[in-house]
Amino acid sequence: MKEEDNLRMEGLESEIEHALADQFMKEIAQIKNDDDSWLAKVKVLSELVDRHIKEEEKDVLAQVRKEFDVDTRIEIGREYSQLLSQFQETGSGKTKTTEHHNIQSEHV
Repeated sequence: MKEEDNLRMEGLESEIEHALADQFMKEIAQIKNDDDSWLAKVKVLSELVDRHIKEEEKDVLAQVRKEFDVDTRIEIGREYSQLLSQFQETGSGKTKTTEHHNIQSEHV
């Protein structure tokens, strides 16, 4: 039960980090003439994303290796690659991101 609570909390933290990154990207895109403000926000965003990636590599991917067999992990990878290709082709992440989250919840 405690492990489920920990995973739930990690999931919530991850969602908040994603929302913050999205917010920073929108704010950065709207900055006009204030180079200092732009640079400060880019730096904070970079640090947030870097920490988030390191946490996922350490914790989430280790948990995935533990919980899923090789065939399931390969299938998740294929689905992710397919969605990433669709995202890159359309340039629109909103629909594809939603689909990606659905895939994650189906497999996790």
